[in-house]
Amino acid sequence: MDHLVLQRGSFSSDLLGSAAELVPLVGSFVLALVVVAFGAFVYRSLNGGIEWPEDTEEGDEDGVQRRHDDEWKYY
Repeated sequence: MDHLVLQRGSFSSDLLGSAAELVPLVGSFVLALVVVAFGAFVYRSLNGGIEWPEDTEEGDEDGVQRRHDDEWKYY
């Protein structure tokens, strides 16, 4: 007695096969981006971090006039 083997269409198996090959590549790329972003964050943190306008000293305001009712205005 002969057995009948049903096969899926070649389109769906090729699509799933190529997607299965792309998942590790995309995952590796995203992981590399996360590592680079974390490294940039650590680098900025170790080099003084972010300097906020409130953290400046009085002598460091060349070209900037501040008033009590405004944010930074450059003249």
